[in-house]
Amino acid sequence: AILVARGGPGQGEAVPLGLIEASACGAPFICGNEDGSVEAINPARPNGIAIDPASSDALAATLRRFADDAALVAEMGANGRKFVEDVFRYEKFLERQGELIERYIVPSMAAMRDSVSGRGGFETRPYDKSS
Repeated sequence: AILVARGGPGQGEAVPLGLIEASACGAPFICGNEDGSVEAINPARPNGIAIDPASSDALAATLRRFADDAALVAEMGANGRKFVEDVFRYEKFLERQGELIERYIVPSMAAMRDSVSGRGGFETRPYDKSS
């Protein structure tokens, strides 16, 4: 897969879904090094190669490298699949969301509840049908 975007931080996708999808399919990728695309590369076990998006020579050299080295393509493809399973699988997403909720939302809700109830605001009382 090839996705070579030009831009910089704050421009384009944070981590392009197409690169994650390519990795999930076991396909190594070539991406630009100016945006969040590099975040889709596992530094410990590379699954893609980031290049200067302005350099057609870098793109040609990387394509040649992939064409000439089937073992590299297979290794990077396997690395990508493992990376997606370890980092982007749904269960991991749910686990991380739970951690974020526990860390940020629960304390904020408790502080808000304590703040409001201390001023006579939202107090919890049983529902009275007669009123």
